Amino acid sequence: MSILYFIQHYPISILHISIVSLIIFFIVFFLVKGILSERGKGNVRRNGVSVIGDIKKYYESPGSSIDLINITLEFEFQTEEGICKIGRVNMVIRKSDVSDYQAGKKIPLRYSKNDVNTVVVDAPQPFLAR
Repeated sequence: MSILYFIQHYPISILHISIVSLIIFFIVFFLVKGILSERGKGNVRRNGVSVIGDIKKYYESPGSSIDLINITLEFEFQTEEGICKIGRVNMVIRKSDVSDYQAGKKIPLRYSKNDVNTVVVDAPQPFLAR
């Protein structure tokens, strides 16, 4: 079976090739973006500076499951130099832990030494816990 026979009997249009290429591009793009994002967060978790922040606002986001909910936290913390910073993070928590993330509560944070605006919540991840 030659390539010419294949092209004559199974015509593939430019539109088909474009659609498949676009789908593959988006899959690869989001995979790479997710991997790089998690790599950066992991680096902050390992090498970041530990601080305690104050939760200022708490929002529940749509898309929760039976036991887990998506939340957005706005918090305030002080760097080692005494500079007050404000941050926001999206995270997934267990519904039973909602009381730990209310406004006015303290929260453990880690920020990057190189970029103070890169902050992660130093809390257990419900997907990894059993």
